[in-house]
Amino acid sequence: MLLRLVLNLFTFIFLTQSIELNRAQLETWIPNLNSVNQIVLDSKSITSIDNFTFLNLPNVTWLYMSDNPLESIKEKAFLGLENLSDFFMTKCGLTLLNSYIFQYLVNLSGLVVSNNQFKEIKVSMFNRLVQLFVSSLVH
Repeated sequence: MLLRLVLNLFTFIFLTQSIELNRAQLETWIPNLNSVNQIVLDSKSITSIDNFTFLNLPNVTWLYMSDNPLESIKEKAFLGLENLSDFFMTKCGLTLLNSYIFQYLVNLSGLVVSNNQFKEIKVSMFNRLVQLFVSSLVH
């Protein structure tokens, strides 16, 4: 039982194709969504993330999405990640984020978004994130 718990705590999902990430693709790659706690999507050429992509992933606490040429993230893309505590999205070439993009990440405590090309960051997008520590908004 303890071994199973330890294995579940360190479940990593590594995806290897260039994608426009959506819910159907994520379900294909992750057979048991409820056992996933960390998702690694670094350097996967992800250009967009659709609404509801991460729906029903209550155990995910870490999300890595660095080094992707993100052009579009829909407003409800991260709905379902209510227990996400740490989010890494560096070197994605982002210039703008929807002002409501983080509203569903109520337990987010660490956000690393350095080395992007932000032109403006609205403080209001962080209003509901009372535990948040933002690291390096600029490069």
